[in-house]
Amino acid sequence: MSAEIPFQTIKIVSVSLLEPDAVVLKKAEWSIELIGFTGNPFDSRQIQVDVDYVSPDGVCKTVPAFWYKDFKRELLNGSEVLHPQGIEHWRVRFTPHLDGEWRYEVRVTVDCSAAQIKSGSFHVAKWVGKGFIHVSKVNQTRFAFEDGSTYVPIGENNGWWASDNGKRSYIYETWFEKMASNGANYSRIWMCSWGFGLIWQDSGLYDYTNRLDRAYQLDCLFNLAEQQGIYLQLALFHHGPFSKKVNPQWDQNPFNCENGGPLKEPNELFTHPEAKEIVKNYLRYLVARYGYSTNLFCWELFNEINWMTDYDQAESAKWHSEMASVLHQLDPYHHLVSSSSTLLDDRIHSVDEHDFINIHSYEAFSNLPAEVAKMQQEKLSQHGKPVLLSEIGISGSPITTQELDPEGIHFHQSLWSGVFGGGTGSGMTWWWDSYIENNNLYTHYASLAKMSDKVPWQDQSFSLWKGEVVSSAQFNCSGYGYQTDTGIYLWLADDSYHYLNPSVRELHEVRIKGMGLTAGSYSLLSIDPYNGEEIICNSFLVEQGCYEVVLPSWRRDMAFVIEKQQKSTFLRRKS
Repeated sequence: MSAEIPFQTIKIVSVSLLEPDAVVLKKAEWSIELIGFTGNPFDSRQIQVDVDYVSPDGVCKTVPAFWYKDFKRELLNGSEVLHPQGIEHWRVRFTPHLDGEWRYEVRVTVDCSAAQIKSGSFHVAKWVGKGFIHVSKVNQTRFAFEDGSTYVPIGENNGWWASDNGKRSYIYETWFEKMASNGANYSRIWMCSWGFGLIWQDSGLYDYTNRLDRAYQLDCLFNLAEQQGIYLQLALFHHGPFSKKVNPQWDQNPFNCENGGPLKEPNELFTHPEAKEIVKNYLRYLVARYGYSTNLFCWELFNEINWMTDYDQAESAKWHSEMASVLHQLDPYHHLVSSSSTLLDDRIHSVDEHDFINIHSYEAFSNLPAEVAKMQQEKLSQHGKPVLLSEIGISGSPITTQELDPEGIHFHQSLWSGVFGGGTGSGMTWWWDSYIENNNLYTHYASLAKMSDKVPWQDQSFSLWKGEVVSSAQFNCSGYGYQTDTGIYLWLADDSYHYLNPSVRELHEVRIKGMGLTAGSYSLLSIDPYNGEEIICNSFLVEQGCYEVVLPSWRRDMAFVIEKQQKSTFLRRKS
């Protein structure tokens, strides 16, 4: 766009709501016909189209618009095919929070000067939903929806579709259906060059035209996530394009000066002014296109950024602070922002603008639950923020993982220790297609989801469990969980049972004891972590806050719920 084009040639011809009815907490989408602009619509230095939405109670939210091309997507003979439709145009997506009459004002800014304004109104109908996910105001170690209900992420990484699978983005229908039908509600997605990425050699740094098909595929993924109740953690950059040694793609990266970009070395991303502007422009487009979604759990700025060549933690922390601030300013819905590193002491974990801590681990722990709990609780103590184990495995190779643990023992233990070891969600496995799908391990999510639903995460007295497990020397086992004034929510694991020693034994006469419960009659409920079977075991009295409970026999691991009851008569039940 040249500044020589007079502003009066820019004209908003029409603003059209694509669906006749707007609904509370659902996407409302408009197409904007704009004439007179001949520059690059992806470059926010040349043009910005913003819409101010004013609610019935006078609250104004500003949403950026984005350049869009439509496609028809279909599965033909087992392969995904995308057919371009129509002409490229501006669109804006907005999620209203109130019913009633809304007003909007479309503003076009060209070369930093106001060019055109158009106003209108629309009606929003009532609908009840959970809303967006934020850090809980009651328990700041947890996530919660706007309606106050807790969000406990349970799921896996699903970074991209397999390169040899002709179904491409359609494969997510298979994965998400299996996950959702077993209670999973989380997926971590990469914006990578071979997947949903918008910036690469075939597109460039300021022009995403050649990757609008990928943007459309990601649109479809968000629609699928909404249908299946899956919430997406979107990794916006990953380490490969900025590394010369670890999954290296630096030679193909358009940021590289050898490819016309501004950077001589990968780590200049943190300090080069032009590189920062490129990133900010990219963030604006992503917020405009996907920020509307209540199924967007988190913007993850970077995956495992410490693998960047000549990584500098101090400069990385500054860059993350700046870019997280940009996201918080751009995003009218205040989605969570974070980033990830394989370094437990990385300075990015101390960035104030990050809403929670992402940790990754591929250590071959034999006592995995104990190590996971230790990692999570140390980070929780250090930073006072939710901690999510967003990648975990016992090897950096899917082949080795399969050889070491064909039964999925470490996978099962990482799920439960993630939730009950002080983390805010399950440990998220990385090998989603080669391991989870190939071994059909999805059923492990179901019992964890059931148990998680029984925990009063937002209780004012909620804390880590302070009791202890008492057993004979031959039955070494550990307990992980939480307690309130009137309840205990535990997962117990046999310390000797792990992927290196898969032999199963029966543990009996294991006891738990501790303090902190109010006096009264309590029930003991067991939940089998493998099949979800629930059995009310017995009732007992708590006096002066102290308790000591003999648990029923169990194998491998078992979940228990102890809660104060109004009545002292219980029935055995199964589900």
